Amino acid sequence: DLETALYYRKRMIKENIRLDDVAYTALISGLCREGQSVDAEKMLREMLSVGLKPDNGTYTMIINEFCKKGDVKTGSKLLKEMQRDGHVPCVVTYNVLMNGYCKLGQTKNANMLLNAMLNVGVVPDDITYNILLEGHCRNGNPQDVFTLRSAKGLVL
Repeated sequence: DLETALYYRKRMIKENIRLDDVAYTALISGLCREGQSVDAEKMLREMLSVGLKPDNGTYTMIINEFCKKGDVKTGSKLLKEMQRDGHVPCVVTYNVLMNGYCKLGQTKNANMLLNAMLNVGVVPDDITYNILLEGHCRNGNPQDVFTLRSAKGLVL
């Protein structure tokens, strides 16, 4: 369980035993499963401070947790951070953040994220379009998805 894992992490640090990226990722995953997005981000910061590099999946877990809580601002900040650190986010990472924007009614931000995604060569998938369609329908403007599709030459 998470509490035990965190206890052993403290013990290992106290005894100068260095955790590896797998251990940090497991702890971050556990924190995210428990809805502890702030603690998961703190663990990410600790991981970075000891010179370990989280992968896309680790960042995506944390971004997803913040977005589930409606904190797309932090999710977006983490996306920019991972890009700055040399990661190329995958379609899943973009979808997670896009879904967060759409659930808050911020479809313009979701559209801008789609454009950013396309600009770096990440190809949208069916889930991307479903997220956008649902978000635009919820806001009463489903035609915007089709306008976007036509403007970008995309196929639904």
